[in-house]
Amino acid sequence: MTFSFPLDGGMVELCKSLAKKRLQKERLDYSLIRALKCAELLEKGFMFRPESPYSVVCSDVVPIALEPKSTSQLSSSEGEQ
Repeated sequence: MTFSFPLDGGMVELCKSLAKKRLQKERLDYSLIRALKCAELLEKGFMFRPESPYSVVCSDVVPIALEPKSTSQLSSSEGEQ
């Protein structure tokens, strides 16, 4: 029977650090994809029923209305035509 003990904890700490970064990236990816899919649903006029257990999935995704163009932007774009 053989036992192996790392003499320096550097490799263990590096492994933990890499695992932590990977988990952070996966959480970010999940959040971004969830927001995109919820936005697609909202854009197409769909949503989860409020009584559905899945309604919380998109509950924090809020659409932001586009800012209307200022009158100076409108007049300059009309002059280009």
